[in-house]
Amino acid sequence: MPQPTLALLLLLLLFNNHQTNALSTTLKPVNITIASVSTYCSVRYSQFNSSLVTNFSLEYNPSTHNMDDNSGFTYYQDIAIIVALEKANSDPTFLPGIHVNLKRFSDCGEWFPDAAVEYVGLPGGYASAVTAQDIVDVHTDVIGVIGGEYSSTTTGIAEVLSFSQIPYCGTSASSSRFSDKTDYAYFWRMVSVSYANQMLVLLKHWRVTRVAVIVQKDDEFGRSVAGAFKQTMLENSIASTVEVGISFVYDAFALEYLAASLKRSDSRYIIICGQASFASFVVYHAGKAGLVGPEFVWLSVGGVAMNEDPLAVYGPDFYSYIRGVITFGGNLEMNADLYSRINAVAMAELPADAFAYFNVLSAYLCTMTMLSGFAKVLEENSAEDLSARHLQSKMDFNFFRSIRYTDEGANTITLDENGDLDLPISYLTYTGKEFEYVSFGSANLTRGEMTAYNTSVSIFHDGTSRVPVDGPASKMLRLYTLDTLEGRVILILSLFGVIQGIAGFASGILSRRSVAFHVSEAFFCIGSILGYLSLLLSVDTVFESWESCKTRVSLLLTGFVLVHAALNFENAYTIWIYSQRVAVTEVAVARIRAKAAILAVSLVVLEWVLLVIWLKESRYKAVTFESDEFKYLVCAEKKRERVASYYLLLVFNIAVGVVLLVLAHSSKRVIRDVHNRANVLLLTFLICIIGFVLIQAVNASASSETDFRASITVWATITLVFHYTMAVRIIERISKLQLKLQGSSMRFKSQIATARFTTSVPTRFTSSIPSKFSSLRKSAVATSRNCILIVNIRDCAFIEQATWLKPFPHWKSGVIGVYGFRENEKVWFMFDGGSGGKVLCMCFSSATASDTGVVVTGQMVCLAEKKVRVRVEFSSLENAKSFAANCERILQRNDSGE
Repeated sequence: MPQPTLALLLLLLLFNNHQTNALSTTLKPVNITIASVSTYCSVRYSQFNSSLVTNFSLEYNPSTHNMDDNSGFTYYQDIAIIVALEKANSDPTFLPGIHVNLKRFSDCGEWFPDAAVEYVGLPGGYASAVTAQDIVDVHTDVIGVIGGEYSSTTTGIAEVLSFSQIPYCGTSASSSRFSDKTDYAYFWRMVSVSYANQMLVLLKHWRVTRVAVIVQKDDEFGRSVAGAFKQTMLENSIASTVEVGISFVYDAFALEYLAASLKRSDSRYIIICGQASFASFVVYHAGKAGLVGPEFVWLSVGGVAMNEDPLAVYGPDFYSYIRGVITFGGNLEMNADLYSRINAVAMAELPADAFAYFNVLSAYLCTMTMLSGFAKVLEENSAEDLSARHLQSKMDFNFFRSIRYTDEGANTITLDENGDLDLPISYLTYTGKEFEYVSFGSANLTRGEMTAYNTSVSIFHDGTSRVPVDGPASKMLRLYTLDTLEGRVILILSLFGVIQGIAGFASGILSRRSVAFHVSEAFFCIGSILGYLSLLLSVDTVFESWESCKTRVSLLLTGFVLVHAALNFENAYTIWIYSQRVAVTEVAVARIRAKAAILAVSLVVLEWVLLVIWLKESRYKAVTFESDEFKYLVCAEKKRERVASYYLLLVFNIAVGVVLLVLAHSSKRVIRDVHNRANVLLLTFLICIIGFVLIQAVNASASSETDFRASITVWATITLVFHYTMAVRIIERISKLQLKLQGSSMRFKSQIATARFTTSVPTRFTSSIPSKFSSLRKSAVATSRNCILIVNIRDCAFIEQATWLKPFPHWKSGVIGVYGFRENEKVWFMFDGGSGGKVLCMCFSSATASDTGVVVTGQMVCLAEKKVRVRVEFSSLENAKSFAANCERILQRNDSGE
């Protein structure tokens, strides 16, 4: 018997070992891997293979993990993920037959000294270029990612992972960008990001209607929140009094501009859209500027916090300034069991306040929700397919919306339609005891109303729950209406200017001047009228529209260039006439007149081209300012920076003004005082420059009187230029009228007197006598060198009213040049016939007036190119006329005689 029993026992033992080995082979777990992506570049002594972290110590080490900077944030969240994996791997019913592993990836490269304190997600290119590629292409065992990243860093890598169908749960990325599932279909997060609606509920509860917004413009989170907030406020009739965007890398000017903007807008409720460290910086410096107190309410979307010691960075008064700062967020209950297990893994008691601030619970919930999703997908699929990435397409953000994970702290995770955490909202206020805060209310965003509000809590900076007013009492907008003295003065002055411009225009049209000069006067008067009309846009409610400011500038600059084009045309033409040393034809005169007109029109066209460019680029508009008594409007750029087209316009108009100086200098060629407008050009330039400087000085000091003073300065500038220019022209016309009314004797004497006053004429005009008459030049001109040039006989007759030339019609028709000079006490006029090379010279010895007419005596000389000369005496105009008619025949006879 004993032997069979022993054999039976041996058989049973062998069978048992075989079954055990078979069972062991069957139940060998399948490994799946998830990744943690965070700022591992901040953890000292970390080693890397590309972006993969190859070493990581779970034991807490204060020299490596600082709970006040990025290294503590990364470590604390990492331990929370480890606790979640331990929970999942230790529960045989959660993921049966599966073991979950963790790989760590840096989103900011290898360790560098400043990463722990200064890295805030920028630059973020490493995460999308290196980390994402490592996860997608190299570490193909990774089937899900837990990301503790800044929004700026998450932007690229989350898009790449979504394209590769790898689910990504964010613990901290708060930008509203990720709610758009077009590019982030596999991204979801444990963050409630409906910041605009959270803020809206609180502001409506406080009945706030005006706020100021400060944006961290170098941060993705800040910019996206500010954009969504502005739209929400607009839809709910909450006015944004001012919006200031500044970078975290700031300078003194940025702080001064921030403080000045807030004071100028008298903002009481100020919202900061940016990171918590940025909010700390803003609130502190605002406090130093006197903008923190019982009348102000500061709200920070991201709260206030710092990686460094704020007392060392800013000063001992830092915490007094952050008292009463309001923030808000999803209401997750403290998970005490998780906190204990984290401390057990870390083998230290980690700070409880950092547990909340570092979103440690979010990291744990991300991990458990993702693993719960894996468990659900395994209900109908194999673990091998899951591990081999064959089930990725099934796990987009909508799939995880169906997961309802409840943790040990009774937090049930629900994702909204955008994959964001859907939680009741708590409103928190900082107590001023370091970064401690307490809750004073909660809200239901679905219903858009407060669900609790505790007035026993010290909510605001003054330690009370009394809601401050959102701004000063509404002030009346002061405009220059016809009921005000300023409005009536501007209207009267403007209309007076328009009337005198129309009168000047009519006077120019009715004068007997040439068509060209009519056009010049039309330009001048229309330009002045446009300048006066621009002043009317300062009157009454028309000034409230944004177009009025740009229209004022357009009218004023158009008037400016028209006036200057008129002066340039008229004086350039006159200077050219007086600069000619040889005979010119009527065709040449008409041609130069046309060129001058084209130049004048070109100035106007170019002015309008530059104006149109400026009108499109500029944000010049009526800006509202406030004084102690009322609001008022001032035309100004919306931003302090000038657009490039402004400087182009400025340089062009200065150049147009400088042309007047050039013409004034060239006017010395115009030897006739009646035509010389150098004084007009110089004074016009000086008046415009002085007016421009005064207008800039007035606009530099914004007040309720700014536009009134600017309007008076513009009116005075236009009027001075208009009156002085028109006065010169009126004096000229009166002078001509007086000459016309005088007798023929007086006209003749005036002509003689004018010729005798040529001693002041520059001697270079002696060269005006053609060189072919060198004998005359030597005998007559060389002794006195007082030759004057008159353009042609018609101009001479018109300008001097020289009717005494009419006895010589035969010569008048062919005359091109007229030269006058004095030899001894005799006045000579030389008429150059041009084509025939013949010249008639007349010397009037004396002239007396009688009842029968003008009695003249003198000499006449006919000259030919070959120095043939015939000189005769005459005692009357009849003798002179007869000699002139026969001059050519006499010369021909003398030529044949030679």
